[in-house]
Amino acid sequence: MWVTKTVWGDTFRFMDKFRDTFAARLSDLLTKRGLERKGRQVWLVRQFLWRKHPITQGAVNKWLSGLAVPDTDKLIVLADIFGVSLDFLVTGRDSGASSVGSPEADSVLTLMQTMTPEQRRQMAAIAEAFFLPPAKGNGTSTD
Repeated sequence: MWVTKTVWGDTFRFMDKFRDTFAARLSDLLTKRGLERKGRQVWLVRQFLWRKHPITQGAVNKWLSGLAVPDTDKLIVLADIFGVSLDFLVTGRDSGASSVGSPEADSVLTLMQTMTPEQRRQMAAIAEAFFLPPAKGNGTSTD
């Protein structure tokens, strides 16, 4: 019985820490958007409504105060709103971090994380046009 109590106590401590760090991460993302404390909840509620995922200001308040963490479907919407990966939103680390490790690659990744999904799609199309070889059979091949 003692082991069960210890495990549950550790689980509760972990969840408390997770909620607190998530709240801090969400607050940092809102600060980077230039939102002051008073308008944060309303702004997030509107972002969710715009994406057809209604939430309440009370839910946002719980997320920001570390009393709760959003469900997975809401985490996905939050990642989209802020243009970050779900991994970053949950853990604070981005598993898709630069594999090159150069300062240039890191600055591009940082820039792309601030882009909207539409801007990222446009950037991907530009990159494909410049860096992928031309498709065979379109008249540009030298066969």
